[in-house]
Amino acid sequence: MRILIFFIFISTYGSGFAQSANGKKGPVFKEGFENAADFLKGWYFVEYGLKDNISQVTKPVRAGQHAAKIQLKQDDPESNVGNKRSELVYNVSNNESGIDSTLRWYAFSNYFPKTYTTDDAEEIVAQWHDKSPECSASPTLAIEIKANRFRARIRYSTGNYCSNRESIVERSFDLGPVTKSKWNDWLVYYLPRTDSTGIVRIWKNRKLLLEYSGPAQYIGSWFPYFKVGLYKWSWMPDWKGTPSTTTSRSYYLDEVRIGRDSTGMRIRPKAK
Repeated sequence: MRILIFFIFISTYGSGFAQSANGKKGPVFKEGFENAADFLKGWYFVEYGLKDNISQVTKPVRAGQHAAKIQLKQDDPESNVGNKRSELVYNVSNNESGIDSTLRWYAFSNYFPKTYTTDDAEEIVAQWHDKSPECSASPTLAIEIKANRFRARIRYSTGNYCSNRESIVERSFDLGPVTKSKWNDWLVYYLPRTDSTGIVRIWKNRKLLLEYSGPAQYIGSWFPYFKVGLYKWSWMPDWKGTPSTTTSRSYYLDEVRIGRDSTGMRIRPKAK
């Protein structure tokens, strides 16, 4: 895989809210989907109903020679972990000690074709999910699409979320329209805290869209793990919320970066 390292403009992304625990800067995980033998090597887990729902393609690409095509259809079988999803998972473990709680920065690029139609039933394209041996809930941070607009969802709790679901608080933030037929470069800084010291910063194409300070984690949860792809729960037979008006979704993903500081997180200026 080609390694692309770029200078970070301090005035745009900040000086880095967190530094690497061992003093070494730069991403701890880079994925450009270039590996011919196993283009998904390095991810902790892959969640899909059909293996072909996540495939390697040669165009469009953000950098290098390949990208990943993320697909999902309403009539696909449920994924290997349940529900309608095609997602790549990073930094998850059944033991709290196996989770890297020093991660702060996440970068990725996505490309939505013109055929990505408007739907009032939302879907998730990136999420930071809670983890507990006792329960599970909706992600504490997610980037979603609803009615042709991006939005961020932040969730936290004022009590232990496993024993008191009524303590969960949900906030939604509009991130603007879904831009199609071009690459969107995302950069996220996420400091999951249950009190006022929590931080969420979201940039798209080097523009700061969300600057949030406050609780951004469930009380009782381990450090959240990262998932990117597609999750469309409204396609489940028992869904009683806003009905979906589409039966198929597909888009492209490239240049995933995860790190403890902001070094090397900026995507190159021009896309193919």
